[in-house]
Amino acid sequence: MTNLLPTIAPKSDQLNADDLIGRSLTVTVTKVSLSGDADQPIAIHYEGDDGKPYKPCKSMRRVMVHVWGADGAKFVGKRMTLYRDDSVRFGNAPVGGIRISHMSGIDREVTMALTATRAARKPYTVSPLKVERGEPVESVDLLSVLTEGRAAAARGSAALTAWWSRLDRDEKAAAKPTLDAELKPAAAKADQAALNEDTDFEAEPPPASEQPSSDGTRGPRTDEGDDFPGDAPPLTREETAEPAEADQASEGTGSAVDVADGVDRFIADLAFKSLAELKTVEASNNYKARIALLKTTAPEQAERVEKAMRDALESFG
Repeated sequence: MTNLLPTIAPKSDQLNADDLIGRSLTVTVTKVSLSGDADQPIAIHYEGDDGKPYKPCKSMRRVMVHVWGADGAKFVGKRMTLYRDDSVRFGNAPVGGIRISHMSGIDREVTMALTATRAARKPYTVSPLKVERGEPVESVDLLSVLTEGRAAAARGSAALTAWWSRLDRDEKAAAKPTLDAELKPAAAKADQAALNEDTDFEAEPPPASEQPSSDGTRGPRTDEGDDFPGDAPPLTREETAEPAEADQASEGTGSAVDVADGVDRFIADLAFKSLAELKTVEASNNYKARIALLKTTAPEQAERVEKAMRDALESFG
């Protein structure tokens, strides 16, 4: 084969769309630096770039920040596939531009709205970049990840949820055992301590699903769905009641502060569940009965829970 691609490569100090005529290019990031150019402020250096880094346009910078976060230093070691999009225009002329089709660190397609014209935004989708057999998997600095996680857990469930949402797929996989065995119980204790400081009555203990067992692991879950932490111990009748029966229950609702605290814990826990776990909770009689009861006793809290459940399910696409 006589490869003609090198003969048509433009003379430039950066990767150009014309470099990708007839091919795509999967790159591994080695450095992200500021270029000093107002129109192309960052340069993405990659393995084998021959001194021609990728200088993404604003739309592709938004894609990278959406998927990988705002810290360019953490891009090192991550991978993406670049291709030429012939439909990119400069003024009214189609000139072609570089776009990103696949990125590492995600396990499903990610869609976001990007500006197409001054008056319109269009959805843009990137797909997960699969690791081929024999390729090295991106390393995870587990010590740094868990140090941040422990600091977040000490501030409570809300901070722990925010920390978890910032991790990529590989970091979550590496941190999951410690999350269940250590961090979630620690966050629950921090929530209790804050509640004790803010109220005159004793806070309820964390739910069984978040309490560590005698061997230090997380307690088992029930397939009936999670209770709302913070509620007073439920009556037996209420535990097994269908929603219509739960509407008539007048006991076991706990104080308003207990209920609000329990709802906060329940919503925070949704961020850690898989799609299958979310569907199991949503379909359980326990969940339906408690929603029905909340609609009678605390309708604003019921609305919060239902919205949080919808948002959690929609996050999986």
